[in-house]
Amino acid sequence: MRKLDNLQKKLDMWQRTATMYGSINVTLTPSDVVQLHQDVAVLYARIAELEEAQRWIPLSERLPEFGDVVLVCDSKGYVKKDFRYDADGKWMLTDFVRHWMPLPEAPKEREE
Repeated sequence: MRKLDNLQKKLDMWQRTATMYGSINVTLTPSDVVQLHQDVAVLYARIAELEEAQRWIPLSERLPEFGDVVLVCDSKGYVKKDFRYDADGKWMLTDFVRHWMPLPEAPKEREE
C-alpha cells in the first residue's frame, strides 16, 4: 500500500508539472499521467476488494449462510474451521465464536 501511495504522489507531481509546462522536462506525457492515474485507481479498488473478501466479520455484522464452511475465531483467539447449523447462529464444532471469514480458494493446479 505504501508503494502505491508514493506512486500516487509522484503521479500528482508529474501531472501538475505536465499541466504547467507541457511535456518539457517530464518523461511522461499528460496522457500517460492520466492513464497511470486510472491504473492506480483500478489497483486501489482491487486491493479494497481483496481486503474485504479476507477480513474477519463480526457476528454482530452478519452470519455466514447455513452449512457454509468458514474459519471462525473464538473468544480465546483460537482459529478453527467450522460451519453454522441453525437459525440461532449455533456452530457445529466451536463455542463462543466472535468472528468468521470465508475460506480462501484452494490452490489451482498448474498445467505444465
